[in-house]
Order: sequence, then C-alpha cells, then structure tokens
Amino acid sequence: MKNYTRSKYILTSGQYVSLTEKLEKFMRAGDFRTRYSVLFRERGSDSARPAAELICDGISADDKAEIAVPGAKGRSSVIYTTLGEAEKAMYAGDNKDILKGSELYIADLEPVLSLCYDRRTLTDASQGVNVEFIKNIRIRNTDLAVEYGDYGKAFADFEYYIMIVSHKNSPSWLVHEAGEQNYFEFSEDCHYNTAEYTILSAVI
Repeated sequence: MKNYTRSKYILTSGQYVSLTEKLEKFMRAGDFRTRYSVLFRERGSDSARPAAELICDGISADDKAEIAVPGAKGRSSVIYTTLGEAEKAMYAGDNKDILKGSELYIADLEPVLSLCYDRRTLTDASQGVNVEFIKNIRIRNTDLAVEYGDYGKAFADFEYYIMIVSHKNSPSWLVHEAGEQNYFEFSEDCHYNTAEYTILSAVI
C-alpha cells in the first residue's frame, strides 16, 4: 500500500476476539488462510537477512504468487500470474528479470527457510484501512518447496496474535482501542521478520 503507515501490535486471544467483534460490524472480513513464504539468500552469503522472498496463499501451481525484495527504500514486489512462473524465476539461477524497477540486483539465490502462518484480513476501503491478523507461525529449514505444505516447528508456544494496521491516517477506533486494551505496539523490524532473521542466523 503506497503512502500508507503500518502500525504493528501484539494482541492476546481475548483482545483479538473483543476487537474483531467490533470491526466485523463495519469492515469487510475474510477467513483465516495459510500463507506460504520461502526465504532466499544470495548464494555464498553469510547474511541473516533474506535477499528475496517468495509468497503465496496456496500451493497449487496455478495460484497467484509474489516475489518481494527488501531494499533501502522498502520492499520491491513483483506479482506473478501463477506460482509456477514465480518458482521458475526464483529457482532458475538467473533472476535479473524479477527485480525490474528495484535498486537491488540478485543474480544467484538459494532457498534457506520455509515460513508459514495463518492470516486474516479486514478492510474498509472507504477509510483506507486494512487490518491483518497473523497467528500460528511455523518454520522449517528442510523441504523448502511450497509444495510440501505448511508443516513446521511453531515459532512461539503462546496464543498471541500479531495485528498489522495499514492506514493513511491513524483511525480513531485504533487509537481508542489501543488505549483501552493496552495493546503492545512494536517496530517495523519485528512482525514475523523476527522469526526469519533468528532462524536464518541458525541455519547459515
């Protein structure tokens, strides 16, 4: 979302239930779906930061997929019509066409981590607000192709939700709820990226 601010919070199960009961009255709500992510690094690199990420919401070769690359000015993304096309680009060993318009050039990538999590979104297009909830983060460093599904070791053994709010202006309901419920806000470098960097550091 261009020109949007991203605010991130950790919610307990009780806070999640209380908040979504209110939001569902005036926001378009979806169900929880599993999101699949394969993280890549430059071959031979010892960096714990992923160089690129393959993201999709399904494991069929016909599902839509995205390749995201972190850069100095944020993430550059390329959307592919099918997962099959995205995987071919990522595993082909010559990825220069992936990053058109990006400051970062990656010539040779290798997969190092599979990351899966359950994701639900609520949207209010009229107010320019998108709310994303994430839970059940799973990770593995074997069977790195998306086709192996969403199995993996739980990154955390507690029942918390990560809430990410993308908005043009701070919505009044969020300011009120954050104060009333004592939500814990955290920085841009957290989110599930904490899991990514921690595990990448361990497997490299």
